[in-house]
Amino acid sequence: MYDGEEYVCRLLQSAQAGHIPTEVYAVHTGTEADLIALKLNDTRDFMKKLLIENVFDSFQLSEASVTTFTTFHIDGTWHPDFFEDDPPAALNWNLVKPILFGIIKGSRTPNHFRIVLKLDTPGAQALLKMAGAENAAVLTDALFLNLTYTGDTLTCTSGISMKQFTMDKTADRLWDEAVRRFFQKHQISFELLS
Repeated sequence: MYDGEEYVCRLLQSAQAGHIPTEVYAVHTGTEADLIALKLNDTRDFMKKLLIENVFDSFQLSEASVTTFTTFHIDGTWHPDFFEDDPPAALNWNLVKPILFGIIKGSRTPNHFRIVLKLDTPGAQALLKMAGAENAAVLTDALFLNLTYTGDTLTCTSGISMKQFTMDKTADRLWDEAVRRFFQKHQISFELLS
């Protein structure tokens, strides 16, 4: 496994650009950690990056719900047969974000929302393989960002879906560090919640 050395790798060459953001880097320092929870300090800036800019466009949507005067729910089920010509391969965030932007925008903030973004299996495996975690890559199904807004607090928790149970937390640690670096690269202000 790891001997405690720091493993740094640039993720994704141009052939893999559709799977995970090219800006994501992973670092493994050999320390133990659980999946992280981050408080996002600047809600307005984060929402601009999420709903207007293309910062998260290489992620897929797993599910979303937004509560304003009613609750809108998108279950993330993909229906490519809806498209007449050349449907996208998956429910990419950039297809759904204009719809959610239309629901969220306005003078009043939502009462609550939860948006779950994910890296698909090839993207998750590429991230872990590039970091030298071959065994973890084989067992990992998807990597998630769980974004939750409740009243005045916006948080992000990392998540991981494994194909089978394992005690090895290498994938968790690598994904946590990749999330922190991704946010730092895009100047998303956050603090780690304990």
